[in-house]
Amino acid sequence: MRKSCVRIAAVIEVAELARVSAETAAQIKGQEVQRLEAEFEKKLQELQQIHEEEMTRFHECCIQSQSQTVTPTESSNGDSKLSMKERISELELQIRCLEEEIRRGDANALRQAYEQELETLKVTCELGFGSMEQSHQRVIEEMQRQHQIEVEQLLEEKERVLQEETNATIAAIEAMRKAHKEELEKSQKAQQNGASTDINKLRAQFKDELDSLHRELEVLSEQYSQKCLENAHLSRAIETERQALISVERDNQELHTRNQELNKHLVAELSLMQSCVNGGVDQSELSQGKDVIQLEVALRVKESEIQCLKQEISSLKEELQAANRRCKKLLNELSVSGVKCQSACVKHSAETYRQRTQSYDVIKSKSNPDFLKNRIKPNQPTRSKSLKERLSVQERMKLFESGSK
Repeated sequence: MRKSCVRIAAVIEVAELARVSAETAAQIKGQEVQRLEAEFEKKLQELQQIHEEEMTRFHECCIQSQSQTVTPTESSNGDSKLSMKERISELELQIRCLEEEIRRGDANALRQAYEQELETLKVTCELGFGSMEQSHQRVIEEMQRQHQIEVEQLLEEKERVLQEETNATIAAIEAMRKAHKEELEKSQKAQQNGASTDINKLRAQFKDELDSLHRELEVLSEQYSQKCLENAHLSRAIETERQALISVERDNQELHTRNQELNKHLVAELSLMQSCVNGGVDQSELSQGKDVIQLEVALRVKESEIQCLKQEISSLKEELQAANRRCKKLLNELSVSGVKCQSACVKHSAETYRQRTQSYDVIKSKSNPDFLKNRIKPNQPTRSKSLKERLSVQERMKLFESGSK
């Protein structure tokens, strides 16, 4: 295949050289034709110039002969002039005929010369092309022979190098096999000698790891139970707060109904007092008016108590919301601690399995998960006393006097 490619390349080179030589020959022929045409034009110009010079000299000679010859009579002068003109016209006609013959003869001669030169150029080109082909053929054959010799040498060198490499590889493999066999025998002997001690060490290390894992699991379970207890306490506290809120709302409802009833009684007493003022009343009606004033004072006291109860209800609601937030936070912390416990257990189990599967170099690692601190259960708020119980006797008297006024 390679030889055929080389042959094709050689043929292509020969064809390219032939094409180049033909182009150069054509260029040379074209240049020669241009040169011959230029020479022909130059010769024609020279002949025309010579003819013009001869004509000028002839006219000058005619003029000089006319000036030198003097005839005695006018008739003889006229005849001589006519004869001279005829002679001039005849000479001009002869010159033209000669020029045409010269031109025809020169063109034919030039054409024949050009054809002969072209034939000689063709012959020389063909001879040069043939000699060039022969020389190229000899060069190509020599190159093919040298290429074949070089290819054979390279193949021999390749075979020799491959043989040397295979021999070296076989020797290296044998040496590695012997060394590996020796190392294997040494390691087997060492394992047989220290098998018992290594097993005891590994057993002690695994026992320590298991004990540490059990201790950490106990700590985690204790912390988880403590968090569960805190959650239970918080849920009970929330339930008590909810019950207290329900009771406060019930008391508020009762006070509201009582306030409505007192307002009705107050309206009735006020209408009665107005009727007494307008038409006059007896002593019993005045005593009833005092009772109405006392009831009005009591009503104001109840209203102030209602305001205090409303404030207590709002504070209890806020405390209930805070307790709910604390409960949610604790639940989140419990879930986080549970996830951390599970991840710690999985990590310890994976570490133990990895240490068992690896070599005798066991790395002991303990995980210390961070847990959240225990939160102190907030104290339950005590309900404040009613406003009526907190008022002193003097303050009650002042309220009564202001109501009577």
